[in-house]
Amino acid sequence: MKYKLIAADMDGTLLDDKKIITPRNLAAIKKAMADGAIFAFSTGRPPIAVEPYRKIIGENVPVIAYNGAMVVLGENDIFFNQTLTKEQATIILEHVRKYNTMACIWSKNRLYVTELGARADKYKINVMTEPVLFDDPEAIINQGITKFLWYDTAERTALFRQELAEPFKKIGLTVCPSTSEYLEFFSSNVSKALSLERIAKHYGIKREEIIAFGDWENDMEMLQFVNIGVAMGNGKEEVKAVADYVTTSVDDDGIMRALEHFELI
Repeated sequence: MKYKLIAADMDGTLLDDKKIITPRNLAAIKKAMADGAIFAFSTGRPPIAVEPYRKIIGENVPVIAYNGAMVVLGENDIFFNQTLTKEQATIILEHVRKYNTMACIWSKNRLYVTELGARADKYKINVMTEPVLFDDPEAIINQGITKFLWYDTAERTALFRQELAEPFKKIGLTVCPSTSEYLEFFSSNVSKALSLERIAKHYGIKREEIIAFGDWENDMEMLQFVNIGVAMGNGKEEVKAVADYVTTSVDDDGIMRALEHFELI
């Protein structure tokens, strides 16, 4: 079968520990694109943290950002955007205070943090955005919040998820880890899978013509949605269990090897 759309998560899938695309993976993606395939980023990152990689692969490459809460097609062309309701944002913020954790808040593609310090400094490197102190909650909630991310220890993050996943589901919120220390909160109306479907429909591509790559729990629904869901060798065991195929690790050019296996290059 000729796959027309290739979607890839970024951190741990497309990007190695040094946050680069390996030369062989990059060459493989460009070869598939030259043969007519569309490549799409599918990430929890904001659009600004995708742009440097988009310029490497192609400036008009579609971007699924914020775990599906936003889709950007061309340059600054926001195709889809889903913010939290005021009630949802207020409840999440109440729990930030209750659990005494640190939150990163994305609104209008700007980064706000509930506290400045080492974690904010580390997070801003990953997302390539200078944080602003979240000192006017009402105004920021009113302008619309795309995503909350809590940044804490792996142990506390696992506890937060266990306690909040079910009650938050009842108010239309998805609670999902994107790393062992990051817990993300976004509307249940969005996911990487749903936004990938939006992109496919826009380009007239069938579900059977899509292949996707991922490594973490927030990729699982996307891997199950597409015809061929590929888990990275360095991915979580839960992700490998739902995938159609497990490739090598990101450091061992896993995307390239899978594209070769399925004869896309």
